[in-house]
Amino acid sequence: MAHPSHAIPWSLLSSHFRYIPSNPSHSSITNLYPRWRPQQGADITQFIEAFVRNLELHAGQAREKYDDVYTHPRPEEVVIADSVAARIAPKIKRNGRVYTGRDEAETRRAAVSGLLPDEIRRMRAFLVPYARSHCDYRSWEQNNGKAYDAVEIVKTLLMLGEMDTVFRICAHPDNDYLRWWRVVDCSSGGACTCNARGGAASCGRL
Repeated sequence: MAHPSHAIPWSLLSSHFRYIPSNPSHSSITNLYPRWRPQQGADITQFIEAFVRNLELHAGQAREKYDDVYTHPRPEEVVIADSVAARIAPKIKRNGRVYTGRDEAETRRAAVSGLLPDEIRRMRAFLVPYARSHCDYRSWEQNNGKAYDAVEIVKTLLMLGEMDTVFRICAHPDNDYLRWWRVVDCSSGGACTCNARGGAASCGRL
């Protein structure tokens, strides 16, 4: 997102942090660490407000480049074209998820071609509602794994600017993304319970 250099006070934000490549006080972790200056809270609030204003302005301008209304696809319709699938495939492979097809043969063809399986490219893959479940890994994969994969694909499309595809997917009235957007993947192990309320979901450790 391009913006005038003065629109977002990056220097104000950066003045409150310092880069330490190996911090002995924090297990030698490389990170940005706050300087704890007196005006830190006020200055960071100022930065956030400016950032939000700029984001709203430029998001509105960017939205004007696309159609006002999109006709939602049929469930069986392929919504991710070959060219788009080829573009997002390298990003998707890096996240470590394995996208399976309807059967082993389709999964193998997708792996060879470097594209996503046909099943995950159809509209119906993006219409699976969030299922409240006990978040051990097996339960999570069974109830929410494929739907979570679809959400991550939408995020990748956003990141790469494939907005026509995103708008088509989100035009379907049965998408559940207001709720899905804040669901976390429980595949890291451990027992937790996922609760969805008011369009948001969170995992709380038991």
